Amino acid sequence: MEDPELDMEIASPPGSFLEEDASASIESPPIEELEEEEEDEDLYYIPERRPSLDLGPSPMETGALLYVERPESPAASYMSIRSEGIGSSLNLSEDTGSLTRIHLERTDSFSTCYSVDSDDCEIRILKGKNQDGADDDDTLPELKENLTEVLHPSVTIPFVFKAICEVLKQLKPLGLDAFRRSLWQRYPQSFSTSLQNLDIVDIVDRMLECYSLRVSLQITKTLLQELELKRLVDFLENLKIQNEVRYELSERFKKIYGVIECSGGDKPLDKVLTDVSIKSVRDNGPNIEHEVMSIQKPETMEGKDLSIKDIFSTDFIEKHNEQLILLYGNAGSGKSVVIRKLIHDWSNQKTHDHITLMLPLPLKELKQKVRDTDFSFLDILHSFYPETERLKVEDYSSKDYKIMYIFDGLEEIAEDINFSNAQLVFNIQEPAKLNVLIANILRGQLLKFGYCLFASRPLVDYCIPWDTHHFVYEVLGFKMEEREEYFKKRFRDQSQAGHVIAYIKSSKTLHIMCYLPLFCSLLSDLCQSVFTKQDPQAELPKGITCMYTRLFLALIHDYRKDRKVTIDKLKFIMALGRRAFTMLEKGEHFLSINYHKDEGEPVDDFEAVTYSGLGTLFYTKPLLYVEERLFSFLHPTMQEYVAALYAFLTFVNEDKNIFEPPKSKMTWKRNKKGCLDLYKYALERSLSCEDGKLDIFVRFLFGMSNAKNTELIQQFFNHTVTWKSVAKEAEALIKKKMSETQNLARVKNLENCLVELM
Repeated sequence: MEDPELDMEIASPPGSFLEEDASASIESPPIEELEEEEEDEDLYYIPERRPSLDLGPSPMETGALLYVERPESPAASYMSIRSEGIGSSLNLSEDTGSLTRIHLERTDSFSTCYSVDSDDCEIRILKGKNQDGADDDDTLPELKENLTEVLHPSVTIPFVFKAICEVLKQLKPLGLDAFRRSLWQRYPQSFSTSLQNLDIVDIVDRMLECYSLRVSLQITKTLLQELELKRLVDFLENLKIQNEVRYELSERFKKIYGVIECSGGDKPLDKVLTDVSIKSVRDNGPNIEHEVMSIQKPETMEGKDLSIKDIFSTDFIEKHNEQLILLYGNAGSGKSVVIRKLIHDWSNQKTHDHITLMLPLPLKELKQKVRDTDFSFLDILHSFYPETERLKVEDYSSKDYKIMYIFDGLEEIAEDINFSNAQLVFNIQEPAKLNVLIANILRGQLLKFGYCLFASRPLVDYCIPWDTHHFVYEVLGFKMEEREEYFKKRFRDQSQAGHVIAYIKSSKTLHIMCYLPLFCSLLSDLCQSVFTKQDPQAELPKGITCMYTRLFLALIHDYRKDRKVTIDKLKFIMALGRRAFTMLEKGEHFLSINYHKDEGEPVDDFEAVTYSGLGTLFYTKPLLYVEERLFSFLHPTMQEYVAALYAFLTFVNEDKNIFEPPKSKMTWKRNKKGCLDLYKYALERSLSCEDGKLDIFVRFLFGMSNAKNTELIQQFFNHTVTWKSVAKEAEALIKKKMSETQNLARVKNLENCLVELM
């Protein structure tokens, strides 16, 4: 006999959103209404259902549960949670009453599902077993799961849910009805009532409640094949392949970009990385903070602050059609930090989840690998990332398959790009030289559906055609509060971090220059070396010259490597130093490119800005629609350092003193007396400047003869230079000038000059 209470429980299961009040009484309908309902039911066609096997007592009965043997390794299945992300992607409104839940519970070997909020899953029935105790093999092929086959780790509940939803979204209403009907008729034990009133989210939810991830995908493909929808079967399979490629690349990037090489050993990126300042406009000009002088900066464009997650964000893609962004910044300002953080966060699913793939292509490495050989862009991708060989060519031109290409170091090939003579390339399978491929990408003819991010130093803006729509962001380095945060993250021992921060704050010039992530990295390496060789609380170098020399050498390290330079390295340094000293004597920190002419050997601005990274170029804010392009050094103190290096090398290599009076015919000798005369003239010139424009310059000049510093710049000498006793003579000279000087600011600077000699 049928149990009326059981029927009532099935009609309105506990926890169902149709249940109103558990304590409310249920009134029996009149007999006339029941007869009318029976007549109405005859009007509807109910397909013939396969009879369920009577396999014994229900597992829902208490007695039966006591004797059910749990399997050795129960599997985790679908857990019911609200999936707002997937629901929103399907454009479901809140009033649809559709909830997406995922049940992650440990299940026994039941052939069907049971859900407290499912009105079609009646009773879970134990799988039948034959006399030998084996499972009954009378199941559909797609329901048979090969447990020996390892499931790819990219096949997760969120992916399967989203993939099946994306496939069903492409069905027309009649096709979706046919899918519901086939699902109901083919699997009656799992879906005991019609699915016609369920939306896509609920359908997939029910499938994943009842079956494993692998079987759910197999069921979907089987039903689509029965409906002769091969295109959607291929689409589902392609989604699976794309997801596997994304997973494999993410795991690879976690290893590459997840750690940072430090002098104390590799460290996790999240433990070290500090956010840098990014502006929404370019031409912000250099940092002009200075320890002695107050420098007035030309008026530049004003932009808003951005974060790394704003680069090709969902909001950006929805609001703008531009698919090209130029990430602009001076040498050492943190462009590589931004790119590393961007890729790291994507691979760890922290940001840019809407981007299917990120493909970083460092142009310096690419140039060395490709050189003058013709390659197609697809061949380059396969060479760098073999995982992408499984993708279809059509995937690169799909609007739904969002790929971000990241090209770091546009300055590496900027001079080779020629838009007027470059051949047109529209197909990623068409071979061409690297500069031709990049020119077509910048023009928007290649990778039309991709999102391209180019990182570059200044003075490569002409590489972007005037008619190409793009955005330009500028990286400006660390803000004041981020400088200390960097060192707190860099040093695990917080006592050492505090020691380094106190050391930096003791010198205003060092503290200012820590706006450059590159400078912070070099300074940290130096401090770590001192702590390792001496003592964790050892005294750190007090002078600033050696740190600037390290920065200078880091910037021009690969100056001649694979470059089309016009003059050799030493001549370039001397020409740039002459410009720096001339500007310094005139009290200038900015030069108009259109009207300036160098004395002697001219300076190639492209080499000064793009190759060496010692300078920068920027436009001023337009005045009456006229904007002026200015040159400046990376920082005012870098100008003073280069000028001091020029003065020192001129004396060492050419026996000349740049402070020598024009009409003097005195011969300077490369000995202790000549060096002291150089310092004497420099001090007299510096003390005569009330504004202190030569104060830092003189500090650097004294620091040049420091033994540690001369060892670093020995490569620029044309002979071996040693002054063992010059420090004592120079110290006596400085103390003499201190006793003769009444200006307190100048006296303080003379004390700093003594520090540079130590």
